[in-house]
Order: sequence, then C-alpha cells, then structure tokens
Amino acid sequence: PDKEITSAKTAIKKLKAEGHIVSGYAKDMLSKVDWEEKLNSSYEIVSFSVGELFDDTKTKMHTYAEIKAKAQKNGLDLVLASLAPSIRLTSNKRDQWTNIAMKAIRDRDDFPRLFNCSSDGSNPWLNYDVGRDDDGWNDDYRFFFVRK
Repeated sequence: PDKEITSAKTAIKKLKAEGHIVSGYAKDMLSKVDWEEKLNSSYEIVSFSVGELFDDTKTKMHTYAEIKAKAQKNGLDLVLASLAPSIRLTSNKRDQWTNIAMKAIRDRDDFPRLFNCSSDGSNPWLNYDVGRDDDGWNDDYRFFFVRK
C-alpha cells in the first residue's frame, strides 16, 4: 500500500497528482472507506477474468456472490477498500476495465458499489461499478483479488 494514502483526501490528491481521474461516485465511496483498518506491509494483488476464474466457455455468466466464493476456493481474498487507490496507481494505466473484488460500499444513492480501474483511452480512472451479490458478470470482466 502507498504509505502517503491515509484518507479520502490524500487518496484523491495523490491520484490527481499522478494524472488519474477520480469519478464523483468514487470520491464519495472513498469518504466511506475505513482508513483505520490495519494493513499489512505488502499484498500480492492478482487479476483474473471471470472466464479464467471458472475456466468457462464464452457464454457463461456468474454472479458476484459466485465469483467471491470461487475466488475463496482458489486461495484468493477480497481486497480492502483502502487499497483501491494504491491498486489504481500501480495497475497499467491503459488496462481494460477491472473491478476490485471487495466488500461493497453504499454510494450516495444507497446502492452497493465496487471500485474499479478503467481508462477512457488516454486518462486512467478510479471509478465505480455495481456491487450486489446477484449482479451477473460474463467471462471477459476482470477482478482484482488478494492472493492469500
């Protein structure tokens, strides 16, 4: 984790300083992160597509609940929300849209959301996506996890 990121304010400042865009909803979500949660000194962050995780063909969808359960069986854990800014800073800026598998945070409209790392072609974003357990994801969507 980036030692300079200790609050929503420092996360937004660091992301912007390094050329990232933080969406309005992601800013709201950052304000709800538990910044006091104890972090390890390092984490192995890995990324898998839903298809890779389930070894599926191109036609299968899985719910977020199924994705989390399968990840757990494969020795993966959810990412602490406070790591989202550090993941955005260290992931490939032009990488495809990748959700952060985490405990969902309720947004300003009271919907459960996940952070994600995305790009509009030239600018890297810390953004948000849906985070209900019954939301379905097809094989090409990607998620970040922590390897246990």
